[in-house]
Amino acid sequence: MDVGSLITFLAPCLGFLLDTGRAATERAADKLGDEIWDHARRLWARLGPAVEARPAAAEAACDLAAQPDDDGARAVLAWQLEKAIGADPALARDLRRLWDAAGRGAVVAAGDRSVVAGGDIVGSTVVTGNRNVVGERS
Repeated sequence: MDVGSLITFLAPCLGFLLDTGRAATERAADKLGDEIWDHARRLWARLGPAVEARPAAAEAACDLAAQPDDDGARAVLAWQLEKAIGADPALARDLRRLWDAAGRGAVVAAGDRSVVAGGDIVGSTVVTGNRNVVGERS
Protein backbone atom coordinates (compact mmCIF):
# COMPACT_ATOMS: atom_id res chain seq x y z
CA MET A 1 0.00 0.00 0.00
CA ASP A 2 1.24 3.47 -0.88
CA VAL A 3 1.06 5.41 2.39
CA GLY A 4 1.58 8.70 0.55
CA SER A 5 -1.62 8.16 -1.44
CA LEU A 6 -3.46 7.22 1.74
CA ILE A 7 -2.26 10.47 3.34
CA THR A 8 -3.35 12.47 0.29
CA PHE A 9 -6.79 10.90 0.53
CA LEU A 10 -7.16 11.37 4.29
CA ALA A 11 -5.59 14.84 4.67
CA PRO A 12 -8.70 16.85 3.75
CA CYS A 13 -10.81 14.51 5.91
CA LEU A 14 -8.70 14.47 9.09
CA GLY A 15 -10.15 17.64 10.57
CA PHE A 16 -13.59 16.07 10.40
CA LEU A 17 -12.42 12.60 11.47
CA LEU A 18 -10.73 13.95 14.58
CA ASP A 19 -13.69 16.22 15.43
CA THR A 20 -16.28 13.69 16.46
CA GLY A 21 -19.87 14.76 16.55
CA ARG A 22 -22.93 15.04 14.38
CA ALA A 23 -22.22 18.57 13.12
CA ALA A 24 -18.72 17.58 11.97
CA THR A 25 -20.11 14.54 10.16
CA GLU A 26 -22.72 16.62 8.36
CA ARG A 27 -20.14 19.27 7.36
CA ALA A 28 -17.77 16.54 6.13
CA ALA A 29 -20.41 14.92 3.95
CA ASP A 30 -21.36 18.33 2.53
CA LYS A 31 -17.77 19.32 1.77
CA LEU A 32 -16.31 15.99 0.67
CA GLY A 33 -19.32 14.14 -0.68
CA ASP A 34 -20.98 11.09 0.82
CA GLU A 35 -18.83 8.50 -0.96
CA ILE A 36 -15.48 10.05 0.00
CA TRP A 37 -16.65 10.59 3.57
CA ASP A 38 -17.85 6.99 3.89
CA HIS A 39 -14.50 5.63 2.66
CA ALA A 40 -12.57 7.99 4.93
CA ARG A 41 -14.62 6.95 7.98
CA ARG A 42 -14.09 3.24 7.26
CA LEU A 43 -10.34 3.73 6.80
CA TRP A 44 -10.07 5.83 9.94
CA ALA A 45 -12.17 3.41 12.00
CA ARG A 46 -9.48 0.80 11.34
CA LEU A 47 -6.45 3.11 11.34
CA GLY A 48 -7.44 5.56 14.09
CA PRO A 49 -6.85 3.26 17.08
CA ALA A 50 -3.34 2.48 15.82
CA VAL A 51 -2.65 6.20 15.44
CA GLU A 52 -4.07 7.02 18.88
CA ALA A 53 -1.91 4.29 20.45
CA ARG A 54 1.24 6.08 19.26
CA PRO A 55 1.57 9.60 20.72
CA ALA A 56 3.84 10.77 17.89
CA ALA A 57 1.37 9.50 15.29
CA ALA A 58 -1.58 11.12 17.09
CA GLU A 59 0.27 14.44 17.19
CA ALA A 60 1.17 14.11 13.50
CA ALA A 61 -2.49 13.45 12.62
CA CYS A 62 -3.59 16.54 14.57
CA ASP A 63 -0.91 18.64 12.87
CA LEU A 64 -2.04 17.49 9.42
CA ALA A 65 -5.69 18.06 10.32
CA ALA A 66 -4.79 21.66 11.18
CA GLN A 67 -2.76 22.15 7.97
CA PRO A 68 -3.87 19.57 5.37
CA ASP A 69 -1.74 21.05 2.57
CA ASP A 70 1.51 21.12 4.56
CA ASP A 71 4.07 18.77 2.98
CA GLY A 72 6.07 18.47 6.20
CA ALA A 73 2.99 17.43 8.19
CA ARG A 74 2.14 14.88 5.49
CA ALA A 75 5.67 13.44 5.61
CA VAL A 76 5.65 13.12 9.41
CA LEU A 77 2.29 11.34 9.42
CA ALA A 78 3.38 9.10 6.54
CA TRP A 79 6.47 8.05 8.51
CA GLN A 80 4.38 7.32 11.60
CA LEU A 81 1.83 5.33 9.58
CA GLU A 82 4.56 3.30 7.89
CA LYS A 83 5.87 2.32 11.32
CA ALA A 84 2.40 1.46 12.67
CA ILE A 85 1.39 -0.51 9.58
CA GLY A 86 4.75 -2.28 9.41
CA ALA A 87 4.37 -3.45 13.01
CA ASP A 88 0.88 -4.90 12.51
CA PRO A 89 0.30 -7.30 9.57
CA ALA A 90 -3.45 -7.49 10.31
CA LEU A 91 -3.70 -3.70 10.15
CA ALA A 92 -1.77 -3.69 6.86
CA ARG A 93 -4.05 -6.36 5.38
CA ASP A 94 -7.24 -4.60 6.51
CA LEU A 95 -6.09 -1.20 5.25
CA ARG A 96 -5.11 -2.67 1.89
CA ARG A 97 -8.59 -4.17 1.53
CA LEU A 98 -10.30 -0.92 2.56
CA TRP A 99 -7.98 1.16 0.37
CA ASP A 100 -8.66 -1.04 -2.64
CA ALA A 101 -12.40 -0.61 -2.08
CA ALA A 102 -11.99 3.17 -1.80
CA GLY A 103 -9.86 3.31 -4.92
CA ARG A 104 -12.57 1.79 -7.08
CA GLY A 105 -14.86 4.76 -6.72
CA ALA A 106 -13.43 7.60 -4.70
CA VAL A 107 -11.43 10.46 -6.11
CA VAL A 108 -10.15 13.39 -4.08
CA ALA A 109 -8.73 16.63 -5.42
CA ALA A 110 -6.52 17.70 -2.54
CA GLY A 111 -4.75 21.02 -2.49
CA ASP A 112 -5.10 24.42 -4.04
CA ARG A 113 -6.14 24.23 -7.70
CA SER A 114 -6.11 20.45 -7.81
CA VAL A 115 -7.52 18.68 -10.82
CA VAL A 116 -9.54 15.47 -11.00
CA ALA A 117 -10.11 13.75 -14.32
CA GLY A 118 -12.81 11.16 -14.76
CA GLY A 119 -11.07 9.55 -17.71
CA ASP A 120 -8.04 9.70 -19.95
CA ILE A 121 -6.69 13.23 -20.50
CA VAL A 122 -3.47 12.26 -22.28
CA GLY A 123 -2.70 14.89 -24.90
CA SER A 124 -5.03 17.40 -23.28
CA THR A 125 -4.05 20.65 -21.66
CA VAL A 126 -5.11 21.24 -18.07
CA VAL A 127 -4.77 24.80 -16.81
CA THR A 128 -5.30 26.03 -13.27
CA GLY A 129 -4.59 29.37 -11.72
CA ASN A 130 -5.44 32.99 -12.24
CA ARG A 131 -5.20 34.60 -15.67
CA ASN A 132 -3.44 31.64 -17.29
CA VAL A 133 -3.47 31.54 -21.07
CA VAL A 134 -3.16 28.48 -23.28
CA GLY A 135 -1.51 28.96 -26.63
CA GLU A 136 0.69 31.59 -28.17
CA ARG A 137 1.15 34.97 -26.53
CA SER A 138 1.60 37.98 -28.72
